Amino acid sequence: MKHFEKSWSQPLSGHKKFIAAMLSHSLSKLLNRRIFEVVNESFIDLQDWKSEQPDVIVYDIKDEYKPAMLIEFTDHAGLDSTIRTMEILSDLYHVPEAFIFDFETQKWFRINGHDVQESASSEKFGFNLQNILSQSLLQYSN
Repeated sequence: MKHFEKSWSQPLSGHKKFIAAMLSHSLSKLLNRRIFEVVNESFIDLQDWKSEQPDVIVYDIKDEYKPAMLIEFTDHAGLDSTIRTMEILSDLYHVPEAFIFDFETQKWFRINGHDVQESASSEKFGFNLQNILSQSLLQYSN
């Protein structure tokens, strides 16, 4: 699970931080703030300061701030390692959905348990993360 520690040392870390912040901001406007809180770079378990820190976490406020969704951004070389890490974290913390975005190939992967699919669609929330990210980044394309 050392993936998250080394992921920031890559040359593209600025790009990764930027898209994570953009998606976090958009999700926080989209989701009901009385029920969900979207946090950029937070601990999965708010009671354990040694727990992993995915790029974006959606917490369920009404369920004692348990993680409802994890999102991690990676380059293509780190994809397999990130998938394995997210599978473990999803199981360990009982997270309904986890997503990985390979920012080099522009592909999303959805993890539900040990089922990994190429998909940006959240069944839990009923939206497509690629659409949200694309809309967020549009304002910076000019």
